[in-house]
Amino acid sequence: MRWMAPCALGLALFAGLAGGQAGAAVIDAPASLRGVWGRQGRCDLGAERLTITARTAGWGKGPFAAVHYDPEFGALTWVEEGLVDNFVVGRMPDTLVHNTQGFHMPGEEGYGRCGSALTRVPWPPGPPASARHPDRRSRGSPVGPNR
Repeated sequence: MRWMAPCALGLALFAGLAGGQAGAAVIDAPASLRGVWGRQGRCDLGAERLTITARTAGWGKGPFAAVHYDPEFGALTWVEEGLVDNFVVGRMPDTLVHNTQGFHMPGEEGYGRCGSALTRVPWPPGPPASARHPDRRSRGSPVGPNR
């Protein structure tokens, strides 16, 4: 029976070393990811809202789980091992992409940033104001086919 204590200690040390997470620095979520997000802009429904803080994320009223930011991929991932879904900033302003099955897998979900009133936001979002250009042909441009 005396051998059980050293074996248990050895297994605990091995498990700590094998995990690799013990000494890893946790990086907080950047400001661009923090806040309240509504799945497909549904900020008006509590169950559709995702809240991201510096070190936690969760839907509705919780429970919230620990997350960390991976700067190599620009993604927010769960600390719990085995969870492969992640969150990245979308192509449009104030959008978030939830890769539900991990990178390069089917199952992306879009989220819109919620305002303080938690009302529904337009979905899908339109292009940013800087990308909106009037149709040149509508102004009688000599370049288009409507000369």
